[in-house]
Amino acid sequence: YVTGYELSYSDPSGFPDAILMNNAGAAFSMTVLNATTNNRARGATACDFDQDGDLDIYVSCYRLRENNLWLNDGNGTFTDVATARGVAGEGTLYDDRGHTIGSCWGDFNGDGYFDLFVGNFAHADVSQDRPMLMQNMGPNNGYTFVNRWTLDGTQYQESYAVPMAADYDNDGDLDLFFTTVYAGDTSRLWRNDGNWVFTDVTASSGLPSTLGQTYGAAWGDINNDGFPDLLTNNKIFINQGNANKWLKVRLLGNGTTVNRSAIGAQARIALSNKTLVRQVEGASGKASQNEMTLHFGLGSRTTPVDLTITWTDGTTQTIEDVALNQTLTVTAPAALGVSAQSLTPVAERGNEAAAQSFTVQSDSLQPMAFAVSDNAAWLSLSPASGTALEGTAAGVQVTYDTGALTSGTYHATITVTSANVTNSPQAVAVTLTVVPQAGDLPIVETFESDAVDTLLASVGGWSGDPAARVAALAYTPAIPPGYPVPEAAHAQVAVSGDPLARTVNGAEGQNVNMDFMIQAKAFEDTLPNVAAEGGQMFFGIASNGVLHVLHMAYEGSAWTRLWTDLGMPAFADGAWVRISVRMDYASNPADTFFQPRVNGSLCLSPYAFKSPMDLTSPGTWYLCADTPGKGGGG
Repeated sequence: YVTGYELSYSDPSGFPDAILMNNAGAAFSMTVLNATTNNRARGATACDFDQDGDLDIYVSCYRLRENNLWLNDGNGTFTDVATARGVAGEGTLYDDRGHTIGSCWGDFNGDGYFDLFVGNFAHADVSQDRPMLMQNMGPNNGYTFVNRWTLDGTQYQESYAVPMAADYDNDGDLDLFFTTVYAGDTSRLWRNDGNWVFTDVTASSGLPSTLGQTYGAAWGDINNDGFPDLLTNNKIFINQGNANKWLKVRLLGNGTTVNRSAIGAQARIALSNKTLVRQVEGASGKASQNEMTLHFGLGSRTTPVDLTITWTDGTTQTIEDVALNQTLTVTAPAALGVSAQSLTPVAERGNEAAAQSFTVQSDSLQPMAFAVSDNAAWLSLSPASGTALEGTAAGVQVTYDTGALTSGTYHATITVTSANVTNSPQAVAVTLTVVPQAGDLPIVETFESDAVDTLLASVGGWSGDPAARVAALAYTPAIPPGYPVPEAAHAQVAVSGDPLARTVNGAEGQNVNMDFMIQAKAFEDTLPNVAAEGGQMFFGIASNGVLHVLHMAYEGSAWTRLWTDLGMPAFADGAWVRISVRMDYASNPADTFFQPRVNGSLCLSPYAFKSPMDLTSPGTWYLCADTPGKGGGG
């Protein structure tokens, strides 16, 4: 706000006032207010006196002009309501008011509403307005003002200029320092004794009897002892303090919805008998400004207080149980954001997943400290804490230790926390997929994705018969009825005339479960000795069509391999036989056992006995083994 004032006393033209609107820090746009061009404005001070969420402006006008109270509609359009609200001055004509130099806002009676002290310079002419303290009558009376104290009579001085308010004695109410500008007059400190009674304590407070001529003054706790010190006329007066308690509050805007200095924000403390309210001001009086850290005197109180802040964007924030005798810094509410709500790393078993990252950011331009944590041993975060500066994004690196994990899906949560935001914590969901290596269990080979007649040797982990190929599957249940084709209703199958092998990645003690179909083709002569092939088990159909299994058997004093009849009826050439096997793999065949099931049949053989395990698939399982109960060497 720029006041026009005048070129000289004798020049009637004067200059209009103007508001320079800040366009997001890029430039200013000027609006000339619809006021008379000779209102002779000198001081300007802003306050949301009607608590509607926007700053209004009181303008102190000289040359007996009426003062202005510019009411803000919230969109930067102002209407002068000084007369309607009772603060234009006591006259009725255009130029029979006062010589107002500076004014200040402050709640002088502890009702939670900002009152207005009008700092009138006044010649001896009794028609000129004297300095006046105007009480804000609050919402029930339309935020109008009533005069509660006039500095006149013995309190009168001609050249009062700039008033500046502070609770210098920390007793819980605002006091007033008032400068003068004529020789012979002196600036005075007025102590607020309550009920609109003020006592001149200039001398008793230790201030000199003459402070010289000055317009300017400012309160601020220079030595951080909790008591406001005074700067005026190029001198600093250090407050010697007392036993009263205090609280200082430093408000910081987020730089987006609340200006970074938090100018216009208000803070309140509700006590049993009063409500203390302070505001962050960019200026007060005329050409003066108090410290922007808010100061509350709390008298003899010893217990914590609740602090409620009204930010300029309309949001409120309450901080409970605030201890006394401290400086509390509060940042306007901000939101924490993360660049990724989820991460989906993928690793092949035995290998590490590639590192990933995400960013942490605040919608505030104030620094935001944050910390990150996780709930999984297989991921690490760096850094574990940091600060997002000036609204920029801070990166967090996510590395994975997946080499020892088995195939499967793993879940974790990364938690991002910050004490400076309203939506902490934020979570990043991590879903890790460890995919099998070629040959890892389980292997599901349906052949459905392969074209008919695709050769299988050296493809997809298969080896052996170079003529093995994919063929269309035509399935007819065997007699006795077998358990059905798998639910997927497969339509293709591998066809091989010679051994066809698929290597699997097993481990000691790891179960290998196989479920497959073969098309019966009997050997023309005796079943061959295929021990040299290195397999753990072999199935074969003898020339009589009976299904046999090659397994370890104990003969006399040594283990040997032999074919055992599984005790089933003969299969005709071309019949489809489904075989399921559970096998405990071991590097030593003697330590390996298997449980075969063929078309739902029993495993009837001289070496069979019922397994103690109840498996979930239909039918009864039997262990084919040389020695009942051995559980190995099958």
